[in-house]
Amino acid sequence: MPLFFGTSVNDERTVYLVGDNVGDDSKRLEGWLKQNYAALFEMELEGWYTDRDLWPRHRSYNMFKEWFGPELHTVLVDLGKGDIYDDEL
Repeated sequence: MPLFFGTSVNDERTVYLVGDNVGDDSKRLEGWLKQNYAALFEMELEGWYTDRDLWPRHRSYNMFKEWFGPELHTVLVDLGKGDIYDDEL
């Protein structure tokens, strides 16, 4: 299932694919986010600033939700042609 994080910095969104069991209901999603928000927060911040000194020192789950507003969507359609690959590898 695709999990989107919107930011107030720009209109682009990061999409994370998560297992179907995460999106079964809002309680499961909330539990998954609480367990994984720290790593997701860092990945998002890394996209903004590679200098970790510019990141907020005390990052909470509430701050994560305020900054990124995660949304769960149950459908993702790949209309591209060819294989999917990581261009940074």
